[in-house]
Amino acid sequence: MLDDGAVISDAAGSLELLLKPAQGGYTNMGGAIVTGVAAPDNPGAATNKGYVDQSRVPPGGAVFEVLQKSSNADWALQWAKRPAGQLEVCFVADAMQNLTLTAMAAAQDYLANSIRHLAKVDLLIGNPGGAMGRYNEARLVVRKLSVAGAAGAILTLQGSQKDPGSAFVANDWLSFGCVVNLNAQNVTLDSGWVTFPGSLSAPNRYVCVTQEGGDGTTAPVIGSGRAYFR
Repeated sequence: MLDDGAVISDAAGSLELLLKPAQGGYTNMGGAIVTGVAAPDNPGAATNKGYVDQSRVPPGGAVFEVLQKSSNADWALQWAKRPAGQLEVCFVADAMQNLTLTAMAAAQDYLANSIRHLAKVDLLIGNPGGAMGRYNEARLVVRKLSVAGAAGAILTLQGSQKDPGSAFVANDWLSFGCVVNLNAQNVTLDSGWVTFPGSLSAPNRYVCVTQEGGDGTTAPVIGSGRAYFR
């Protein structure tokens, strides 16, 4: 049993947990990040809430911090968990066999003209009502092998709110903004990190890769293909 106001600290003293009485009282912990249990001194608070002393955390936090600001509604900023690392989605697993995009057409279609690689992911973690706790950047990485694609041949990472049919319908999809050009040989193609539309930062999003811009003859060859989210 710990008394009100007791402090639990790690060996290095870098993080301290302050147990506050239910009716509050505000305590600084000498520069440490302070987390409180029970209600802050906010008469409008209907229920007890955990909080972080925002004066001890850099404004805005930092990328991949476990705690991220979700509201500036009052002095006791509410905090929410955000994804702690990258999410990886594999579209092409190189099981000792390459993928040939036979006679790649100019029209947009699913990768290799098939929906078989579709994935379903949650791009919102821990805080459905807030602005944080969600993935908001994506990256498409594809290993390009022999036979360069036509000059305008590209692959694009796409997202959807609905479970799509087997025939590609452009209006069902929204681009994450991640694009790689297949007019290359024996290199790793990387879209780089792209901030994607907020409507895709949500649970139960369908994700796929589309192809377009071919000349109807050339058949570019790729190896592994993966998308990353953070």
